[in-house]
Amino acid sequence: MSKKKIVVAVTGASGAIYAQLLLQKLQQLSAQIAEVAVVMSDNAKQVWQFEMDNTDYDKLPYKIYAKNDFMAPFA
Repeated sequence: MSKKKIVVAVTGASGAIYAQLLLQKLQQLSAQIAEVAVVMSDNAKQVWQFEMDNTDYDKLPYKIYAKNDFMAPFA
């Protein structure tokens, strides 16, 4: 079975805890996944800070792309 590449898009909607949990679970599955990329809108970062009272998305081992990064590998 080949390893998959995954892109996770996080919008500014409420529910930052779900994005955090998903990204943590993907980190635990890193032996089975080739790559994870994250797209976060500016609003998503604000909502994360408000709901989670932190900016821990910066500490995850994934490249975070801006919503308008048309040079991202998956774009």
